[in-house]
Amino acid sequence: MLIDGVVVIDAEGRIRDVNQTAAAIFGYDVAELRGQDVGVLMPPADEAAHQSYVDHHLRTGEERIMRTGRQVTGRRRDGTSFPLFLSVSRIQTGDEVAFVGVMQDLTRQMAVEDELRAAKRKAEAASLAKTRFLAHMSHEIRTPLNAVLGAVGLLLDSELGDEQRLFAYTAQTS
Repeated sequence: MLIDGVVVIDAEGRIRDVNQTAAAIFGYDVAELRGQDVGVLMPPADEAAHQSYVDHHLRTGEERIMRTGRQVTGRRRDGTSFPLFLSVSRIQTGDEVAFVGVMQDLTRQMAVEDELRAAKRKAEAASLAKTRFLAHMSHEIRTPLNAVLGAVGLLLDSELGDEQRLFAYTAQTS
């Protein structure tokens, strides 16, 4: 059973809480993530964009990225990037605003999809090779077979004994 990772951040982008699954996805312990800027979980190029999304939402209330799941890039503790499915929702208690990110690591799923695509390409290539082989063999068999049938037809037009005619007719109809 797949358990989703959950990260709760405040309006300033600080991690308020995180479940064990999310911490494990990113390679941290839960306690290490609490209080850190959420930017530690994303590639540096995405940090500025993330904060601008949050600021824009707080100013306008516009929900461009809220409640929609999408694929993003996460950053593990060791600095490696990985594909992540993320859905963000806003929660408000009194004057306090927080954002909840629910996520799944897509690394394994994407690897399986890559393997399936490779297997499909291999199967298509094998099918094409088989089709070409059969077309070639059909041509190679048809040409001499037409010559044999023509010769049997000529043979049947000649004077033959009953037994010879039966043999020639059997060859023609077969």
